[in-house]
Amino acid sequence: MWVFHLPLAGNTAHNRSLGKRVLDEPDGQFRSGNESLHWLGTGKAVTYTKDFASQLLPSLLWFLTILLVLLFVYQHGDSLGRQVLASSRKLFGEKGSRYTLHATAAYVRPVNGMMLIGLGKGLLMGLVMHLSLK
Repeated sequence: MWVFHLPLAGNTAHNRSLGKRVLDEPDGQFRSGNESLHWLGTGKAVTYTKDFASQLLPSLLWFLTILLVLLFVYQHGDSLGRQVLASSRKLFGEKGSRYTLHATAAYVRPVNGMMLIGLGKGLLMGLVMHLSLK
């Protein structure tokens, strides 16, 4: 596939692909159907699945935690912002509320930019994976 011939990422993509780990022989030739079925029967498939799940589960839990936090921030963001601004005003006076507003403005654009970059990276990675599976 064309992805495997990319200068910097090709070897990494090839070494991490499921086809390289499961179906390829060391010399690059594909296994026959009988050899693949033998591989499934020897317990290597179960071990591979356990390893994959053990790597996927912590990431999935972090993702769900972040989604839950974002849900609450999205639902109660206005009241949370007002409480932070009021606390800043109580602690530091009018200068504190002004600094809080400036800090908020300073963080909004970079966060939005990072979200757009992440969305773009995700779309490109999905496109590359889709094209590499064809």
